Parts: sequence; C-alpha cells; structure tokens
Amino acid sequence: MSRKHLTHISILAGVLCLGMSPLATLRATTTPIGVHDSAEVSRILKEARTAAGKLATTTELFHSYVRNNLDWRTHAEKAHQVKVEVNALGAHLADLEVLHHQASPWQQGVIRSMRPILVQIKQETEFVIQHISEKPRLLAHPEYRDALEKKHELATQLARLTDDSVDYAEAKNRFEQLRGGLESN
Repeated sequence: MSRKHLTHISILAGVLCLGMSPLATLRATTTPIGVHDSAEVSRILKEARTAAGKLATTTELFHSYVRNNLDWRTHAEKAHQVKVEVNALGAHLADLEVLHHQASPWQQGVIRSMRPILVQIKQETEFVIQHISEKPRLLAHPEYRDALEKKHELATQLARLTDDSVDYAEAKNRFEQLRGGLESN
C-alpha cells in the first residue's frame, strides 16, 4: 500500500473520531473493521433519529409553556402529542429489539442504550399527564416544571444518541468503501 493511501486512511480514521460523542468515539475505536452492520437496523435507526429529533423539539416547546403561563388545555394537548411521539419511538425500539440478534455489536449497544432513556421519558410523560388531569391549576408547581425539564433533557439525549449512531454508521460505511478501494489497488 502506498504512503498516499496510508495517509488517506489515517486522515479518515481521525475524522471518524473527531466531532463524535465519547460513546460514539469509543465504538469507533472498538468496532472491528469488516464487521458488517445490519442494513435493516441502520434503516430503523434513521427513522428513530427523525422521531427522536421531533420529540426533542416538541419537548423543548412544551417546556417553554411553563414560562409562558399557558392554559392547562394547551398543556394537555402538548402532553398528548408527546405521548404519541414517545409511542412512535417505542415502536421503532420494538422493531430494533426484534432485530437485535442481526445487529452488529455497536448497533446492539445503541439498541440497549435506547430503552432506559425511552422508559424514563415515558414515565415523565405519564407523570405530566396525571398532573394536568389532577391539578390543572398547579402547572407552575416545581415537580411539574422539573418533569418537563427532565423530559426535554432525556429527549435531547435520545436524539443525540440516535443522531451520533447514524452519523457513525455512515462514516464507518464510507471508511469501509475507501478501505476496499485501496485494497483492490
């Protein structure tokens, strides 16, 4: 292999690790090259990334409702929207868990990491819905505000996890394509 080709591989390997979360960087350094990712898992992860991004945006808006002192019915509508979005993500996660055995090791790790975050978001959503139902006049209550904030933080964390995972998969695939091209020369 020529010096030029080795330089390109070194640069790409560095790019794979730069700008990623520590978790993704760890995966980038421990996932063996040549271990193929499941295309179906990758497809569902892309769908989950879109859904998680939407949920993060929705929870951010919902969190702002407390600061804007909006009517409880507005809170109830947004809580219902969050519930629908959480359920959609739950469906993606269920599909991923069915395919867990076909996933590459790093994909399996992402699938395992998603469940506890999504469970916490679901619990916070249930608390918020119950609070609105039982105490619609107490939307400034600290527990309610904390639940909205925690839900937004968790949704952002899940969005980051899925986004980093999809970015990693795309970079890994590109690296493998370049590596294959170099080996054939």
